[in-house]
Amino acid sequence: MVGVVVRGGTSEPLTPLGVPADIALAPFAARYRVWDFAHATLRNSGLGVLADGRNGTPAVLPSGPEVPTMPRVPVATVRPGARLLPALQAAARVVGDDPHVPVVVLVADHILHADLRPVLGRHQDAGADLGLLCVPAEGAPAGACVLEVDPSGTVRVIAPGNDAASPYGLAWTGDLIVRAGSFTHLLSTLDDHPPVDDRSLVLDLARHHRVVAHDLFAAVDNGRRPYWHEPSTVEAYYGAHMELCTDSPPLDLYDPGWPVLGTSDGLPPAKVVSGEASHAGQALDALLGEGAVIRGGSVIRSVVGRGVLVEVGAEIEDSLLLDGCRVGRGARVRRAVVGAGAVIGDGEEIGYEAATATPSVQPLLSGLTLVLPGAPALRDTCGPR
Repeated sequence: MVGVVVRGGTSEPLTPLGVPADIALAPFAARYRVWDFAHATLRNSGLGVLADGRNGTPAVLPSGPEVPTMPRVPVATVRPGARLLPALQAAARVVGDDPHVPVVVLVADHILHADLRPVLGRHQDAGADLGLLCVPAEGAPAGACVLEVDPSGTVRVIAPGNDAASPYGLAWTGDLIVRAGSFTHLLSTLDDHPPVDDRSLVLDLARHHRVVAHDLFAAVDNGRRPYWHEPSTVEAYYGAHMELCTDSPPLDLYDPGWPVLGTSDGLPPAKVVSGEASHAGQALDALLGEGAVIRGGSVIRSVVGRGVLVEVGAEIEDSLLLDGCRVGRGARVRRAVVGAGAVIGDGEEIGYEAATATPSVQPLLSGLTLVLPGAPALRDTCGPR
């Protein structure tokens, strides 16, 4: 079995926060990048990762014609169908000669944390040319591609204009399973029927091929519940992080049977220490990234990224602090997303009624406050003062 990771999507809502332009490299849970979860899903499901695609092009390929690149468009507006053609082209370049080998293609602009072995078994039994990995429609973000399927999972081909609701509605995540021998025919169909939108693309493929939608949440046979998250908005990105601060989050990062290999960039371990005048530092219900230092400050129900410094007397509550930011002495931060490398000055208040909006501090209608990077990240956050 073969796995391919395709990256290259961007997220317009997260760009002001200083995250990498490629959403696959955006930080998540203080230690990981978004695409680390795609790798873990493939590796722990027993698949070998042959290539990491960027812009729809695998990084290591045999010689041959160039694969068309995927346009860089915001993940909040891009449809999975816009990624299907480059994803199929990328995967077709790395498959072997066995036409029966299943190829899993994961698009790394979202987090998929799931055991794919039950899905692969069902896909093999179905004898399908193309399998679409899906989640229940009611749990999908706005704008998701919702498919109508029959009880067996086969995608229904519906006459134009028939938008009747289906009790078996599933939302496509953009990920897929392809039988290696079907690549040529699938690509030929896409060439002959240029898609107008996601739904027309899938239905055109379903008219000419056996296309099955696999509900990831219905294929659990080992007690490990799948997790899926798309960081399509700042609120969604923030909410996913706040869930991690609870006692039993939906995403289990501490399962020894399902390791996720995070980013290691040589930073020392995180530490919580007393500041001046023995002002005790504390972290409660919090995740701390490598190199983070809580020096006499207080961090509660928050996620603190790599290399972050929280100074004496600072209070952080219900917030997400991205890599390399600094919170000054006596500052107070509540329900905020602090961008990578941003600096909050001594005594500043973020997320409180008395706080004033500035070009770098932007309150949102949802009640969150964004602190945009306005200064370079500190280089000496872990050294003595």
